[in-house]
Amino acid sequence: MLNPTRLRRLEDVIAQQRAEIERLQAQVETLTQQLAARTNALTPTTEPTDEGYLSSRAQARAVTVQTKRFEQMIQRIRRQKPFHRAILCLLLEHEGQAMDAQELARRIDVVYTTIRNDPPVELVRMGLISRSREASTKRYQYISNVRALLQKEFSNLNLDKMIDRVLSVE
Repeated sequence: MLNPTRLRRLEDVIAQQRAEIERLQAQVETLTQQLAARTNALTPTTEPTDEGYLSSRAQARAVTVQTKRFEQMIQRIRRQKPFHRAILCLLLEHEGQAMDAQELARRIDVVYTTIRNDPPVELVRMGLISRSREASTKRYQYISNVRALLQKEFSNLNLDKMIDRVLSVE
């Protein structure tokens, strides 16, 4: 027979564990909703890929793989310095327009030497922007490759929603 004090302590422990289970279930529900929102944000297109039309199973697999790779790219962008992310967003907003470091610095409100001394080379390596040296002025010109890269690498995902995600990275 259990001591009433010990029984009360065990009941308290059970009550605490139940409260912890409820808290964890609520956390799982929140995370599930966040994941669903992200998945919905990257709904697949119904257009054919380079390989032609895919079966629904192959399409689902391609979407899953591409969604994972896209999320990894977003994480890499998120790890960039704030002014590098600002450069990316500016160039993306002015798609097709080349800008030199001085123009970028003026538009994102940083000192020119900041960009000159610390250019966004990781974004260039990722293929999100291109950097070329202009022969006449010897200044680097930057231009966005985001749209083309996303279309090529993530053909089964919604392009506009991906661009919105890139623009909203903090």
